Amino acid sequence: MAVYVPASRRRVRAVAIGVIALAVGLLIGVLAGRASITTTGERISRVRAEANDLATRVQALTIEYEQAYNGQGDTVQGGVLDALAGIDRDAAAAIADAPWLTAANRAAVMEALQQLRSSAQAKVDPQTFADQTNTAAAVIHAQLGDEGQAPSS
Repeated sequence: MAVYVPASRRRVRAVAIGVIALAVGLLIGVLAGRASITTTGERISRVRAEANDLATRVQALTIEYEQAYNGQGDTVQGGVLDALAGIDRDAAAAIADAPWLTAANRAAVMEALQQLRSSAQAKVDPQTFADQTNTAAAVIHAQLGDEGQAPSS
């Protein structure tokens, strides 16, 4: 035996089910959105980690440069300049992730890397190059790393 349900009651049920589904969907969306947000503190930590990685990579160029300078390893182009191109790209990405940096901070990092590139192309002596890698690493740490001017989290 079928029970007759008036059309008005069916509409009310359909609207109620729709409103409940909408509310549940919005709640799930808000929770998922909040979980995926990158906080300022997380962003600062990521930039600082990238800075440490960049500074380490810059300092490692000393070994490659010395070998290339002495004719023992790869060429300056293959061992140093190509690696510097990757460092430049990664530094630009780290700088882009750090909107709190001033134009002067950004320029200091890029100038330090450009100076390193110029020295490698000029084939300065290995000790001078090592000194410049240490300077460039210090600039990267100062501008992007723990000593950088990141906002408080």
